[in-house]
Amino acid sequence: MQGLQESIWIYIRKVYNQSYLSSTEVEGKVLKQRKKTYKIFINLGKNMIVAIQDLYDKVTTSVRTSRHKTEDFPIMIGLHQGSTLSPCLFNLMLDEFAGDT
Repeated sequence: MQGLQESIWIYIRKVYNQSYLSSTEVEGKVLKQRKKTYKIFINLGKNMIVAIQDLYDKVTTSVRTSRHKTEDFPIMIGLHQGSTLSPCLFNLMLDEFAGDT
């Protein structure tokens, strides 16, 4: 879950890091989104959050080419490709973020 949250904050910082916004305004918007995110996860319930965290904890992958396969390396941000949970998490976050526009 930490990786998911980190990728969301990176995106928010990119979106709100416009030249016409001061750093204080950017920080305020990021904090507002962070509070909304925590509210979402509180509404999900503790057991659901723990289950999602377990899915994204200590995930590794490797890259396979026609000639060889790399060593496993950790995935720190992002969602599992092809996972049915990925669109649900994305939609959950997008609904909350879109409410401010």
